[in-house]
Amino acid sequence: MADVFILGPRSELESLSIDDSPEDAGYCLSAGPIDRESRAVLYAQLSGLFIDDALVHEQYDHAIGDEGPYLFGLSDEMRDLIADIDDDQNEVIVGDWLMAEPMARHELELVDLSQFLFDLSHFCQLSRQSPEIGVFILSEG
Repeated sequence: MADVFILGPRSELESLSIDDSPEDAGYCLSAGPIDRESRAVLYAQLSGLFIDDALVHEQYDHAIGDEGPYLFGLSDEMRDLIADIDDDQNEVIVGDWLMAEPMARHELELVDLSQFLFDLSHFCQLSRQSPEIGVFILSEG
């Protein structure tokens, strides 16, 4: 299963079970092949942290089942950094992101990754406008 970003209230996600569809808990955005290691590169770019430290922005919330998947909350700091990405910055950020390992192994097109970051930025903007709504990541690990 590809990791999924979920925009929704934490209260809805607390009761998410292994049999539920993430769409039942909020709006979803598939991360496709962009795994945690790949997202850490983006977080490092935006925050100035080392890649190994950047996953602090995905905060463990709880396991959905005994062996996953796992729910992580995106930190408010990273939510705001992503929400502030404008169209001009998007292309530059994506270009740098694509050049870094591990992104190069995914063989993603610039236009596809730009659209993903654009959509994620809008998720983050909506979350910032409505404090009861968070940005979460459902991940296998």
